[in-house]
Amino acid sequence: QVGASIQLMLAYAKDAETAEVLPKIFINPELTWISEEKEKDWEGCSCLPGYKLLVKRSKSIRVLYRDLQSNQIEEDYSGMSARIIQHNYDHLNGRMVIDVIEKVDDIISELEYSRRVIEYHRKRLSA
Repeated sequence: QVGASIQLMLAYAKDAETAEVLPKIFINPELTWISEEKEKDWEGCSCLPGYKLLVKRSKSIRVLYRDLQSNQIEEDYSGMSARIIQHNYDHLNGRMVIDVIEKVDDIISELEYSRRVIEYHRKRLSA
């Protein structure tokens, strides 16, 4: 027990200064802006091992949070970093990836996902 009620999120995100993808701690994060431009992509989750889900998420976001030194920070993220942060933010708010898919057909096994990736690359190489 620490005597404080906080939300803590760990997410791999691209560092603004170095462009490296690093584990980052977000304390009491808030999404202060999400782009209207959305993109569908496959996600996995340790809550649903063995499956991939096609999820539509905002391509860019802005996050307000505190770091480990209690500094308040507001940063913009896009691409995969934005997707990962939104996924983990959903967990903080009681939502699982299965709660944000559009239809049940957007769930496939990891085996089927691997088959589709191999087929996609096979077609690209033969074109």
